[in-house]
Amino acid sequence: SINQCINIKFDLLLNDNSNLNLINHSEKPNTKQLLNFSANLNKNAKLTIHPIDINGKLIKNNYFIHLNKKGSECLFSGFSLIDKKEHIDNYVEIYHNNKHTISKLNYKSITKGHGKNILFAKAIIQKNSSHSEAYQKNNNLMLSPTSIIHSNPQLEIYNNDVQCTH
Repeated sequence: SINQCINIKFDLLLNDNSNLNLINHSEKPNTKQLLNFSANLNKNAKLTIHPIDINGKLIKNNYFIHLNKKGSECLFSGFSLIDKKEHIDNYVEIYHNNKHTISKLNYKSITKGHGKNILFAKAIIQKNSSHSEAYQKNNNLMLSPTSIIHSNPQLEIYNNDVQCTH
């Protein structure tokens, strides 16, 4: 088995009325990876992202989604499966920077052996982002007493005219 180190950077700009469906499937059992993913969405743009991480020695994924214009939307639906001494850490921030923006995060993980899975997910509703919606759901399954899962969903809300749950 070959040990690898990978550093990946994505910068996306979704223009008005655009729609992007993205699947990021990763199976890297002998790899250390750092992923920095940034997306800026304009008016009525929709991003659907499906990160799927199946094993990895050390996987650190950072996602920064900016819903910049009215009607922009992000559906983040992720899954991870790890075993042995593998470690996957997902950090997600979704910024609601305008009115009528929507984010839906649904993340599932299965961990066994001495695997460690971390999810930090934050939706930030800015002061000028009325009529916005932010939903977060995280389901985890630990298949051994030595596996570890940390879930940290957060909502940071600076406007009272919103719908948010986690």
